[in-house]
Amino acid sequence: QRSAGTPYAPLADVTEADREAAERELAAGGREVERLFAAARAIGHDPSCEPARARLRALLERFGGDAAATIAAAARAHDARPALVLAEADELLAAPELCDAIAAIGAGDPVTVAIAIDDARFAELVPALEVLLAGRGLDGDEGADLLAFPCPPAVVQQLPEGTVAAIVTATPRRGAIPCFGAADGAALRELVARPAVAAA
Repeated sequence: QRSAGTPYAPLADVTEADREAAERELAAGGREVERLFAAARAIGHDPSCEPARARLRALLERFGGDAAATIAAAARAHDARPALVLAEADELLAAPELCDAIAAIGAGDPVTVAIAIDDARFAELVPALEVLLAGRGLDGDEGADLLAFPCPPAVVQQLPEGTVAAIVTATPRRGAIPCFGAADGAALRELVARPAVAAA
């Protein structure tokens, strides 16, 4: 089952039931990490819920901008698939051809494509991202499992090895995480669909 853009940026109108569900998540207590996940789920119900977004920002700052904790919170709330591929919304919007690499991943692959959205521009970028994904045919049930989540850009640049299986980018970065460009869709799918990678 594909839930495009969830949990942080669902491609659907927010209902009153969604808002109530977000409020219930925020009312829950627990340890800091549990409150982090609860804030993530609340944003999943209602991306415009400012108290949830404020809590998420505060807790992420308390974690020291830990990239692994940020992505782990998003993946856990989304019930992500075994392999994670990262892309940045700003870069996808600037270079739409990068969506060609994402398009190589299908609904049946054990992969979730996590799209990091600048948290300071979340409300501005989500609608533009929705239009882009729809225009590229990535919003249907046969496409990749997508997760969009708010994340400070600096956090994305600090990813330790093992946080994600691969990164879709036009600007390969140093480090051990494999990077794939617009023309590398087949190689990306071959990597992330491997059992060893999916189980990592």
